[in-house]
Amino acid sequence: MKPNIISITILIPAHNEEANIVNLLESITKQNISNIYIEEIIVLCDGCTDNTAELASNFSHTHTKVHVLDDGRRLGKHRRLINAFKMIKSSIAIVFDGDILLSHPNVLHALSKPFANTNVSLVGG
Repeated sequence: MKPNIISITILIPAHNEEANIVNLLESITKQNISNIYIEEIIVLCDGCTDNTAELASNFSHTHTKVHVLDDGRRLGKHRRLINAFKMIKSSIAIVFDGDILLSHPNVLHALSKPFANTNVSLVGG
């Protein structure tokens, strides 16, 4: 990886988001990512009782950076994220709720750009 490239992991906590999860994943994979390297996109299924895990898993078959974690238990968003933060290898973690869409193709760039300044440790969007 080039030195000026920022590596990111995208975490998506999801509980029963079958109506939107594929749309969100597509909006992420269509981002302009100059100076960004996406290590992985992790869908954190939290006790889903619908087809969220299956739809995300099917999406992952054609998008190798997408991974689905689904143990069938309901732990809550907070615990899912704490566990996920321990696993990531990238410089930055970006969290998107499972019920949103990225509004334009430069969202990841806009969120990661401030991290070029080493004094920045948190950005909200």
